[in-house]
Amino acid sequence: MSGGLRIWASAIAAPLLLASAAHADLLYSNNFESGTLGTEWSASAKIDASNTTFTKFMGRKTNEPVRLALRIPPEFRSTSGSSSDDNGGSGGGSGGGGAQHRVYNVTFDLYTIDSWDGNGPQGPDSFRVYVNDTIKLNETFATGAGLTQSFRAPDIGPVHIGFAPGWKDAIYRDISIDFTLPEGTRWMWFDFVGVNLQSMSDESWGIDNIRISTTLVPAPGSLALLLGGAGMLGRRRR
Repeated sequence: MSGGLRIWASAIAAPLLLASAAHADLLYSNNFESGTLGTEWSASAKIDASNTTFTKFMGRKTNEPVRLALRIPPEFRSTSGSSSDDNGGSGGGSGGGGAQHRVYNVTFDLYTIDSWDGNGPQGPDSFRVYVNDTIKLNETFATGAGLTQSFRAPDIGPVHIGFAPGWKDAIYRDISIDFTLPEGTRWMWFDFVGVNLQSMSDESWGIDNIRISTTLVPAPGSLALLLGGAGMLGRRRR
């Protein structure tokens, strides 16, 4: 019995150790409650505060893309934590000799407002997110009864929350997208866009509580080696 317990403990010890060692550095956050947008947002972005059942959010939008562009601080451009500034030079090399790599993450809330048709005959009604011009999210969403969608169920709704009477809305909390960038990348940009939506009075979207972070994590080879070592350790104790 005690030997089996040791095997189980060694099997989970490595993942827990890696998770506790990984520290996420917050690069950007905005809940839009200030009522203003910085220059990091494209001219197409705006804040909606017209409906008191919602907090202030970036929206409402239909098929027009909105871009958020952020300069990556030099210390977060490479796995080594050192990189050149924006005046030139290389990105800092591989740093840790392949033992770790940098993962970025964007998390946000999505509001699908009014009569989204999902995969229905009036659709497909989709929402997309691009990171540095590469598509990272492309899903259909529905608020109407009996319609299907490709994305998970909402956290709130579909139920009428605000805006057009008779139409339902939905809220998706903490949509999370992990991504990587080439070593030394100096800028990241995010394009948020609705696809195949109708007019603002019929179908629109907004985003809120956006957060962007980065974490140094073990490279896949290092993780496999560590997990393999944990398994061997369990067998020895046995």
